[in-house]
Amino acid sequence: MTREHNMVHPFYRTVHDLYVYNNSNFTEHDLLPNGISYSKNRRHAELLEKAHPMSAIKNDDHWWTSHPHNIIEDQPAQVVSAVQYRKPTTLNNRGGGNGSIYRTYGNRACIFTVHFEGTEYIGARFPPTADVTSYRSELEVNKGVQDITEELPIN
Repeated sequence: MTREHNMVHPFYRTVHDLYVYNNSNFTEHDLLPNGISYSKNRRHAELLEKAHPMSAIKNDDHWWTSHPHNIIEDQPAQVVSAVQYRKPTTLNNRGGGNGSIYRTYGNRACIFTVHFEGTEYIGARFPPTADVTSYRSELEVNKGVQDITEELPIN
């Protein structure tokens, strides 16, 4: 599968090939048996969908890339809902929460809620961080409220 080129980098790489962009075309170079350089021989090619930008240099005999190819196949991130509990409410169109810290141990926690169309959506977090301040905990509250509202069909 090939892709459209909106932004063109000079070099791209897949597991086994290096693609070099020159004069509006790509040339493909094979990975050599040493596993770290690419052949100087080239052939015209279309850039593959799985190729990613990479820096490279050319010496007399080979192309060399600056990093080993260790790209992990894209796995969709597991979506975790910010809503941990729902219950009926008579309040509408409100949100808020509170964050706190336990300075002695550096623990933080926050809880947040959004009331929307007769339902209260509640979430909580206990985020680890080296930045143990009440301000940071309150920021987590705001992020929690934002995450909940992004899940709801609010126009």
